[in-house]
This record gives sequence, structure tokens and C-alpha cells, in this order.
Amino acid sequence: MEAAAAAHRIADPHLTTSANFLMLDATASIAITAFARNAPRGSTWFLTAVSILLGGGILFCADISFRAFAAERLFPLAAPIGGTLMIIGWLLTAIAAAVCLIKSPKN
Repeated sequence: MEAAAAAHRIADPHLTTSANFLMLDATASIAITAFARNAPRGSTWFLTAVSILLGGGILFCADISFRAFAAERLFPLAAPIGGTLMIIGWLLTAIAAAVCLIKSPKN
């Protein structure tokens, strides 16, 4: 809905940014979850990382979209908290990959 509104109804570049972040987060979350399902070990790390990444992305994009649609904040510091959670999610994804590599059986 945000992408359609950004393209056709509301000429606010923030909506485009929000829609792009949501699409990238969704794609990354699907990929990380698929990898977690097939990871020999460390899948809990991946699923924790993807949960934090999704929560942060939703919070970040909701605040930006709310500002574009209602000209108000979702709540104080919603976007910075969401952005920080997204960064933490990506860092946990890197840690999960390292844990998976370290714990994987040698061939």
C-alpha cells in the first residue's frame, strides 16, 4: 500500500524510502529464514536476528509512513529505535553466520 501511495497519491519521498525498506527487509527476512531452516547449527541465532530485523523495520517504516500520512510521529524516537533494531538484527545475522561456520562439522 505504501508503494502505491508513494507512486500515485502522495508525492512524499519518505513513503518511497519506507516502501523500499519494507521490501528489502521482507526479502532479507525470507532469505535468512530459509537459510536458518537448512543451517546445520545456529538456527536459533538466525531466527532471533530475523525477528529483531523485522520488528525494527516495521517500527522504522511505520514511523516514517505515519509522518507522511498524518504529519505526526508514531511516538517519540520510534524511527531511531527501529533503525537501531535493524542494525542489531544485521549484526546478529553476521554473528549467526559465524556461529554456523564455527559449529559446522568438518568434511
